[in-house]
Amino acid sequence: MGARGPGAKPVKTPENGKPKKSPRHPWEKKGLSRADRVLAFLQSLPVTSGMLAGETMRLLPFQVKFIRAVYHEDATGKRPVRQAVFSCPRKNGKSGLVAGMALAHFIGPEAERRGQCYSCANDRGQASILFREMKAIILATPWMAERVNIRDFTKEMEDAVTGSTFQSLSADVATKHGLSPSFCCYDELGQARSRDLYDVMASAQGARKSPLLVTISTQAPDDQHVLSELID
Repeated sequence: MGARGPGAKPVKTPENGKPKKSPRHPWEKKGLSRADRVLAFLQSLPVTSGMLAGETMRLLPFQVKFIRAVYHEDATGKRPVRQAVFSCPRKNGKSGLVAGMALAHFIGPEAERRGQCYSCANDRGQASILFREMKAIILATPWMAERVNIRDFTKEMEDAVTGSTFQSLSADVATKHGLSPSFCCYDELGQARSRDLYDVMASAQGARKSPLLVTISTQAPDDQHVLSELID
């Protein structure tokens, strides 16, 4: 297991003791809808950089609308949405929203036991951006830092409580088959040179009961691009 950061304490595992029980969270309040729980989780996360660093995340109205559309439930209590596209110009808070959604499925209200969560990017540098944002949020949130083991070299994380894993994948990584994602977010699909990684992740969801594939990107360069097809 790799270090979680400078000065980080070892994560407790079944071999050396159980992780501390997580505190009561705002999204665990009774009476909340599924979308309300996700929104409460996202808006409890710390902002880790910029002018608002140290404050908690506050979503803009169009972001709230997107979250409510993705996480609404049908009459049977199930989430019918399996794929979602969030396309907007740069500097509209996409990175923070992506990181928050990934954490919601990895360790938050949407987490499932031994879930597999992935973020996809077009190259290793881009994949590192989202990984670093998630890592900064985790290390700034004591109950998360207590139970998450972070491996910087491979861009992987593991929750010691549920056994769920997170991994950043880039289009230049050869082996992506054999995955069974419960959640996947593709960051900047509109700039992808190939649709191969997207197709692999979309087709790998069949083994999960309630998977979610989210695409967040700026506009694609042409109408034949996979992002343009998804929006159409």
